[in-house]
Order: sequence, then structure tokens, then C-alpha cells
Amino acid sequence: MIALVASGCAVPDVNPPAAKAKTGYVDLYADNDTSLCWQIQRLGKDAHKGKILFEEFKPRTNGVLRLAFTPGEHRLGISFLNRAITEPGLVNVVVEDGKITPVRVTLVETGKTIMERRDVRVGGTYYGVGRSTKIRAGEGATFRVEAEAQPPVAYQPKERAADN
Repeated sequence: MIALVASGCAVPDVNPPAAKAKTGYVDLYADNDTSLCWQIQRLGKDAHKGKILFEEFKPRTNGVLRLAFTPGEHRLGISFLNRAITEPGLVNVVVEDGKITPVRVTLVETGKTIMERRDVRVGGTYYGVGRSTKIRAGEGATFRVEAEAQPPVAYQPKERAADN
């Protein structure tokens, strides 16, 4: 499930065969792209409050998240919904018309925490339909997100960009 809340500035993960007019692209990729659920915010002057541009609750299977923006400078906050994030990544991105600005995202382990996991099961029982919840606690890592914008490059579809 992907939820998008934006007003004309960004769109869901896109991959057109050619760049659209008056549009630039941001390719976000993580060093460790193992099943990450991305959350991208457009930030204003207050780095802790922003508008959610992209959010996904199902882990991503491919490595690059491509978003379309109007050309200009954008300040983004980057986090992951399925990791314990102590500090989101902040990055200023200059988007150029018809080009891709790659953004390298790194998860830096900052410590350990106790994490709770709930598994809810709904199914048939002898008495009808029932629901059970298993709660498990375990140790997990906490992370700080670091993000670094790279110089813009010529547009190409994600399949060709991955080959380079």
C-alpha cells in the first residue's frame, strides 16, 4: 500500500521512458536496501515538521525510489517506517529540468533498543471466528539516517540507470 499526500510537487515512484517537460527527478537509494519502507517529507524552515510526499507500508523490493519534482531547490526529510530511526536524514536537493539528482542514503547504527512486535491472527475457531495476538519483545538496532545529494545526471529509465 502506498499513500501519497502532495499538492503538485511530487508524485509516486515514477519511471517514464523519457523525462517529462518542466520536471526533474530525484533517485533515492540506500546502501543497505534490504526491505525498506520509505517515508519522504518536504521540509520547510522547521526541520521537524513537513508534508509527507511519499510513504509506503510494504517493504520495497527494488533498490531505487524515483520521485518527480518541479525544478528548483527542495529540502527533504528521509526516514524508514520499518526501522527504529533516532534521527531522520535531511538533504537539500537541487532539481534540474529533465535530469536526475541521485541521493545516497546511509543507515548508521546508533545503538540498541527493545522492540515489540505484534502478530495478529484472525481465523476460524470451534466457536466461530476468533482473533489472537502474539506479542514478542526482542533487541533491535536504532539508526540515524544520512543523506547526500550527488550532481545531477542526464535522464534515463531506472533499468538503464541501474546498469551504469
